[in-house]
This record gives sequence, structure tokens and C-alpha cells, in this order.
Amino acid sequence: MRPVYFFNPSYDERNINFYNLGLVSIASHLKRKGIPAYVYMNYLDPMFTKSADYDLVLEDVLKQDPKYIGISCMTTQYEKAKDLTKRIKELSPVPVVWGGAHVNAYPDAKEDGVYYCVIGWGEKKAEAIYSGWGASQFETSFDQPLDFTTVVNYKPVERSMRGRNVRQASIMTSYGCPYSCKFCYNSIATKEVIYRDVNSVVKEIRQVLSMGADSIAFYDELFFQKNRPHQLMEMLDVKFPYLCLARINSPLGDLNYLKSRGCEEIHFGVESGSQRMIDEEINKKIKVNQVIPVLQKVLEADILPRASFIIGMPGETISDVSQTIHLMMELAEKFGNRFVINSFFFYPIPGTPMTDNAFKGLSAEDCIEAARLSVHPYKLFQKFNAYDFLPDKRFFAECWYISRVISEICAPYKYYEGYKPDFMGHGLEVSDSTYDILNTDDLSKKWLNKVRGYGAS
Repeated sequence: MRPVYFFNPSYDERNINFYNLGLVSIASHLKRKGIPAYVYMNYLDPMFTKSADYDLVLEDVLKQDPKYIGISCMTTQYEKAKDLTKRIKELSPVPVVWGGAHVNAYPDAKEDGVYYCVIGWGEKKAEAIYSGWGASQFETSFDQPLDFTTVVNYKPVERSMRGRNVRQASIMTSYGCPYSCKFCYNSIATKEVIYRDVNSVVKEIRQVLSMGADSIAFYDELFFQKNRPHQLMEMLDVKFPYLCLARINSPLGDLNYLKSRGCEEIHFGVESGSQRMIDEEINKKIKVNQVIPVLQKVLEADILPRASFIIGMPGETISDVSQTIHLMMELAEKFGNRFVINSFFFYPIPGTPMTDNAFKGLSAEDCIEAARLSVHPYKLFQKFNAYDFLPDKRFFAECWYISRVISEICAPYKYYEGYKPDFMGHGLEVSDSTYDILNTDDLSKKWLNKVRGYGAS
């Protein structure tokens, strides 16, 4: 039978910490159906991250006369997916299929040479395209074991975990999220949550460990539901370090037990220190006053917590973002170098309520450019007039800068070899006016001075 090849364009210039489980699942399904299916993850192998990237393998792939080539096309992959499609079309008439949660944001995909765009679950649709059945009839969710041997250049992601190097594989024990945070794709996705068969997950973990991984990243959005972490760890006869995601209101259960079975990091999306923002603008459904107690509980089990925040969201006032910075200062003062802060400047995701309310007629290219520029707020403002919704753009940019410096001061470890902060030297500072607004007590004065001192060093 003719093979199918899948490509996963890189998300950013560093090509780190990402693994496309969706493509592995699709290829696994085709393989079970007797269809030869292969996945290339270019960012996991240095030979696939050169400027020529897929040109190094594309000629050999096309020699195999594939039935079609599938390309993952999430928002930040769009430009590279378009470029790869162009190169394929220059060499072969083979059909190209795009898939990913955001392909509906690309109305001109067919003009770029795309044969079909798959929205939603892709396993049975991929089979239907292969067999010529008409993919539109397959819209149901999918839950079958993944086979990582379908990845041609499989290599665990090398990252730092609590100060030591590990080789990490990604696993999901469940799919979906019932929440609808307005900045997130889940606000426009199906609210179906699939809790996967634990036996299948155990098989996947054992497989990736046998293929060179020595740690696991569980990227479920609801990993702590239905006592699943405890059930999973009880079924495994091997211990390995792992990280996972949680909400502030997740039922964390016996963290000391999970620590004894390898849990090392739990990542929390906090987003804002303003309860008004959480309730009215984000629809996050958590309580800000629970952030410190929950992180404290995690630390008491000797597990590293990570808290992420977004600055510059539509509807955010000076008071709101000030509360976020003050919460970060409280966390920094209380936990020091025992936790991680991640801070992001808001950029639009196609189709989400927060994007649609603030940005009109934004193209896929615009969204990608906004994501790229979000590490330089002033450049972001120059490119997109839509950020005029912010009441004081300089103040918000400086708050983001403060959050990033606090993150650097508190960071217990660096994330990869050769790591350097990418936000310094872009006209960002703590101006006197910003200092005066945020300097409301001794704690804020202490940390504002720390930030100013960091920038001067």
C-alpha cells in the first residue's frame, strides 16, 4: 500500500519542548488499519532544524509515492506549513492535507495548494481521505493507543527538570477541557472530555521509556480529575520523574504519594491577580485568594509549582494588571527560588472571544506575527493599532517587563543550555510613573528596586 507521511513544522526558532501527539495518534490509527504511516518531528533532531529543514528528507519521502502528505498547521506553524506545501508542490503533485485546531482560520489554504483541511479529530478522517470515502462523515472523538514507532526520527525532548538534564516524552491521559477561558482555543472547541483507558496510557509510557525517554510530561488539561494520577501510578511498576498541568481548583489528592512516585513539577495557569479579570473578562472560574495556599501545598510535598500569567488582555485596567504584579511580588517574597513564574503578553488566537472582541479582520499571518512580537511589546504596539484598547500601553509593557525580571530573579533553574533572557535591551524599564503607581507598600517597593537593580546589572 502507498504510505502517508506527516510533518510537524516547528513552533519557534528554538524548536524545544513540543511534541505533536495528534500526528502520532493519526499515524497510529492508519498503521493499525494496515496503511504505512510515518511522522517527522523536525525539532527533535538537529539534522531537521537546519535552514533547509525538510528539504533534507523531502526528496526521499516523495520517492516513496505517498498517497498524501499531512502537515500540522496550528497558528504558529502556519508560515512554515505554507512554505513546506509550496516546496512539495514544486516537486510533486501529491495531495497535501492540513490539520490542527486553527486551520479554519486559513480561508485561502486551497490557494496555497492544500487539497483538504481537517478540523477536529483527524484519525478516521485521515483514513477516509486515504480510502476516498469523503472525510466529512467522520466527526466523532477518538481514543486509541498511540504507537510512537510511527515517528521516523523519534527522540525525547532534552530539557532541564529541577536543575538536571532529562530526556522527556509527552503523554496525554485525557483529551479536552470543559472550561471556556475567553483567550483559549477551548472557548470555541467541543466541551467533550475523554478520559482515556489507563491500560493504554501505561503501554504508551512503557514504550517511550524503552525508546530512550527517562521522564514524562503529562499535558492533560485535567490531569487531576477522577483520581487518575493515583490510579495510573499504582498500575506502573517503574518510577520516573514527571510534570503535569493543573488548575488552582483541581482536586490534587495525596501530593506526598505522587511525589514518592516521581511527580516533580505541577504547572498552573493563573492568568491574572485580579478577581474581576478572572470572573468578568477571562471566565477562568478560579479564586485568586487560593493561589498562594495551593502553591504552598505543592511545595510542602517537595514538588515544584509553576504559575503562568497573561498581561495586556482586552478589558484589563491599570488596577487589574497592578494586582497581577503585586500577586507575583507576594509569590516571589514567599517562595523565592522554589517556584517558577511564566509571564506572557497577550496575543490573539483566531476565533476566540477575546480575540474577536478586540481584533477585527485579523488574518492568520497577523496572529502569527503578533505571537512572534509578543516578547517585544513595543514592537507589538507599533505593528497592531488594535492594542489601543489598553488604557496605558507603556504601563502594561513595563508591567510585563517587571514580571519577566521577577521570573528571572526567582528561577530555580534555567530551561536549556545557553539560555539567555530574550526581553532585555528593547527599551523596557521601570519608569518613575510606573514605579509610583505600583509602589503601594514596603513589599512592592522592595521588589521594584530589585527589578531596577536587575536591569542595571
